[in-house]
Amino acid sequence: MLPISEALWERPDFWLVMVLPLLGMVIGGAGNWLSLRILFGRLPAAGIDRGILAARTQEVAARVATILAPSFRLSELFRMMQPEKVADHVSDSVMGRLDEYVDDVMTARHAVLWANLPQVLRQRIYARVGRQLPSIMDNLMEDMAENVEELVDLSHLLDGFATSHPDALPSFLEQVLEEEGRFLIRAGIWSGLILGGLQAMLYVLHPASWMLVISATVLALGVLVLPRALLLARWPGSESGLSPWLQSGRVQLTRQLSRSLVDEVLSLRHLMQRMMNGGKAARARSMIRRHMRPLLDAGLVRTTLQMLLGVEGYAQIKHQVVEKAVASTAELLADADFNQERAATMQATCDERLAALPPGNLRDFVQTVLDEGLYPRLALMTGIGTVAGFFEVLLVHVLRG
Repeated sequence: MLPISEALWERPDFWLVMVLPLLGMVIGGAGNWLSLRILFGRLPAAGIDRGILAARTQEVAARVATILAPSFRLSELFRMMQPEKVADHVSDSVMGRLDEYVDDVMTARHAVLWANLPQVLRQRIYARVGRQLPSIMDNLMEDMAENVEELVDLSHLLDGFATSHPDALPSFLEQVLEEEGRFLIRAGIWSGLILGGLQAMLYVLHPASWMLVISATVLALGVLVLPRALLLARWPGSESGLSPWLQSGRVQLTRQLSRSLVDEVLSLRHLMQRMMNGGKAARARSMIRRHMRPLLDAGLVRTTLQMLLGVEGYAQIKHQVVEKAVASTAELLADADFNQERAATMQATCDERLAALPPGNLRDFVQTVLDEGLYPRLALMTGIGTVAGFFEVLLVHVLRG
């Protein structure tokens, strides 16, 4: 061993051999960090304004929803939001502005008539609508709880979240997979050290420039592929079949996923937005209108308004009051504080559902996100490895004078 060591020490490119493992560590750590940044977010220094996930949000949202959907029943979650309290919240809020709603509609269509209408009759209209509203909202929320899965599903919710907030879904997924991202960077560093050591040994045996370029390219690909394989591999000796690293972060991953889903995707605010603006919005609005139609239908109120406005005028006014009530309902259900209260009632159940997520589904979720745009990222690492290889060749020429 001594003669070999002495011969190696005497070589002019000895320091290159010593540096190759360290350079492999740099490529492994920086390459995986760069790959994750390109996947999840922007990289202005490289002229990348949108990450891969931001450009493919709808496709990713659809695949993630398919994996997670079996763990959730929206009807169950909606009932955990306590529909009776939702109804009370809307009723109380609308009651406080009821005079304003009716005045706005009547003034817009019949300003002079409404201004000259006796106050007693106005108060009767306000009171009648006020008495009807609580029962109307109770029935509406019960109807929604029974039919929510026909109006919206997890795929629609995730798709709506991704569409309305193009940069939010990548941020959401990056936060959920934060620990897995750290593992990939750490594993990339250690893979780079090992592969860099092998590259150094290969160069000692075959000190050719082309060998440096090829081995550096292979190293760059290896530091991206090996950590991913370690994380996502099926481990026969593991009870769950998950890799030790994915198994150790399972609790944190599912809790973070649950918290993010409840706060961002499964919130009452977002649920109502997708109901009112999604693919089945017409059906959802029709349901709300059906429950709101009894407003202004009391015998004396209806008769009086029909006498004053005519049958057609009464129908127009009633339609406008109902439409205003529909819009106000959606607006009131978007209240941040009220949504936070509802989220607290759902969190424990979502934690439980995701904790019971089958290991295969959990692995599929992680793989679906981390493998998005894998081939472009492999091409990037190939380029980085080739550039590193030519740099090493240049360094050899410098050391050899």
